[in-house]
Amino acid sequence: MKRPPLALVLVCALALICLLAACSKEEPEKKPEVDWLRRDFPAAVEAARETTVRLALEDDSEAAAHWVDTWLAPELKRRHGITLERVSGGVALARTLAAEKAAGTSTGGVDLFWTGGAGFRDLKRAGALFGPFSDKLPNVQAYVNREVAATDMGLPTEGFEVPAGWNQFVFEYDSAKVKNPPDTFAELLDWCRGHPGRFTYPAPPDSAGSAFLRQALCALSGGGEQYAGPFNEGLYRDRAALLWAYLEELRPLLWNAGKTQPKDAAALAALLARGEVDLAVSLKPLHAQHEILAGRYKDTVRTFVPREGSVFGLSSTLIPFNAPNKPGAMVTADLILSPEAQLSKFDPRVWGDFPAVDVTLLPQETQSRIVGTKLGKATLPFGALGVSAVPDMAGEYGRALDQDWVARFATGN
Repeated sequence: MKRPPLALVLVCALALICLLAACSKEEPEKKPEVDWLRRDFPAAVEAARETTVRLALEDDSEAAAHWVDTWLAPELKRRHGITLERVSGGVALARTLAAEKAAGTSTGGVDLFWTGGAGFRDLKRAGALFGPFSDKLPNVQAYVNREVAATDMGLPTEGFEVPAGWNQFVFEYDSAKVKNPPDTFAELLDWCRGHPGRFTYPAPPDSAGSAFLRQALCALSGGGEQYAGPFNEGLYRDRAALLWAYLEELRPLLWNAGKTQPKDAAALAALLARGEVDLAVSLKPLHAQHEILAGRYKDTVRTFVPREGSVFGLSSTLIPFNAPNKPGAMVTADLILSPEAQLSKFDPRVWGDFPAVDVTLLPQETQSRIVGTKLGKATLPFGALGVSAVPDMAGEYGRALDQDWVARFATGN
């Protein structure tokens, strides 16, 4: 029998060796996926040590970023050896994560997303969240008011988010120019007729702009209780017609004759700081005082809430379904909820973000320091905010308002 050429034998042997080597390397490199929902929190702490967590903030204000960089990041490093990277996010991140879920993207670029109710609503509906995990966190167990945290914009949270901050709708105004601020939406329209161009609100889906729509709908249609249940298409169409008629009348009276609107809350704050408007909106009751202390607002800026009530909600941290570092994200979310973190970010000199915890459950020393925090003349007292606070409407109404507003009014933005 004729033997095959030596070169062919060598090529076949080399190919077989390479195939066997590849097979032998494949098995050791394949690590089993850890089910972190079945592991306890100490295991997550151990796994997170010396790792990197990528945190995205929907609130892209300078104050939020500064607190993350100067308090949260050093504390994570000191306590757990975790390196915190702040990455770009904003309101668009929820859409990106929902699209990644639909596309089956197994590894994402964000470990933890700090967002408001709309972000939670969109991601939970899309099945794009990791969880339920919140009950594993010690600070959730110790300091969260379960009744308040049970729903977010009418949607059950079910352990998929961790409270982080408290948002509540307020108006900001320059008291040197506005002697009698309009505290109802009917009075707001009248005020704008007499002061054209001196008020505006951010373009939805910015969170403050979206809150303005929901706040106005509640005020113009007899209160928000009717929107607490499941989405009712007929109710929405009937009641929203009142809002659209109101906004059509308001639009030419806004800053820049309503041709464009600020893209977000930061852009609106810049208009108030420059004196281009005298009346603005915010979801942060301490924002005005922070801006005064930072030298951007005049010290005559004050805040007030609508007489019809002021919608509130929790900001929260969420873990995307494809977060690469889930244990690190859990440890970070727990630290944000700690008494030390909640106290630090509450100070208007630092950020001015209201605590998301039940203050009565905090250690006595922390309670005393929170009560003793100087909130400044621009900030409403706790009592005034508490009395006016009303729960936000179910999330589907908010989504419908945002979408319809964009279709009707967004051509100039």
